[in-house]
Amino acid sequence: MMNAHRLKILGVATLLAIVGAFWISNTHDRPKSGDSGQALYPAIKGKLTSATRIRVYRAGDELIADLKRDQDEWRVAERNDYAADGGKVRQLLLDLEQARIEEQKTSNATNYPTLGVADLSDKTATGVRVEVDGLPTPVNLIVGKSDLGAHTTFVRRAGEAPSWLVNVGMEIPSSTGSWLRKDIIDIGADRIQEAAVAINGEPAYSAVKNARPDANFSVIGLPKGRELNSPSAADSVASALVGLELTDVKPAADLSNEKPAARTVFHTFDGLALAVSGWKQNEKFYIAIEPGFDTAIAQRFHINTAPATEKTPSENPNAQVEKEAQSLDAKLRPWVFEIAQYKYEALFKPLEQLLKKKEEKKK
Repeated sequence: MMNAHRLKILGVATLLAIVGAFWISNTHDRPKSGDSGQALYPAIKGKLTSATRIRVYRAGDELIADLKRDQDEWRVAERNDYAADGGKVRQLLLDLEQARIEEQKTSNATNYPTLGVADLSDKTATGVRVEVDGLPTPVNLIVGKSDLGAHTTFVRRAGEAPSWLVNVGMEIPSSTGSWLRKDIIDIGADRIQEAAVAINGEPAYSAVKNARPDANFSVIGLPKGRELNSPSAADSVASALVGLELTDVKPAADLSNEKPAARTVFHTFDGLALAVSGWKQNEKFYIAIEPGFDTAIAQRFHINTAPATEKTPSENPNAQVEKEAQSLDAKLRPWVFEIAQYKYEALFKPLEQLLKKKEEKKK
């Protein structure tokens, strides 16, 4: 009787053990209520300034961006340490800091591709992997599909089985060029005094203003008997430096032995000079910019705004623009910038495009 009772107890215990093992093995594929609301990387909160290096990988574990902190700036190693887009770097770090778990998703590797969190060693992987050094907890995260409208993203910490839905819409650039700081220069047309355009095989000309208040730019170098197609035709040439941005960049030495196909020299009323050279190669468009300062133009158009009762300041009135020229020179001269075709064509606009058609001039 005692033996039968013991066997019954043993049987119940065995059954409970089997049920428990089955429950544990399956909870990995179900959300855990304790995980919801927890930070994905709790230890990095408030520590973002400690980050020293970020590496971004795509399918095949191909490194596409190696970003290194240089004091207060980030630089892209693949582009000879050209400046990175600080806004995108900060947003990535903030997303990592603010990411909180909403729900646990699959731990089954065969289901990872559906969420975009497959290992990046897979050449068909659609996500990206981000590594961040210098933080209290090193980050090694596979970032999958995101819903920017819902502010959610599927992620998985590399080397771990569970995947997660987090409460931030993470948008991580997956090409090297997308990590570069885009702005090259931004000079408004109201500041331009002259833009002298020379294109191989085309007649040279200059778009000029004789005074700042002039409504439009006139053209020096009009062919005999030809007219501008409108009074403002040349204004677009002077506007070519507005919001000029790159799509990619490389060292100026890469094109140092190549003769440019076009050159436009801009002068501002306050003396800034910008010589822009252009190349077309393999359906890509490149420019190099040589900044300088033209004392003669600065003096010619200088306006003394000091009251008549005051003495002219002893300091150089052109000092600010000279300093600007030096700063631009350090920033721009070492590089050749790839730009969009429409911006290239605005910088080097053939004279014929500014003129009335020959058959229209008698109308």
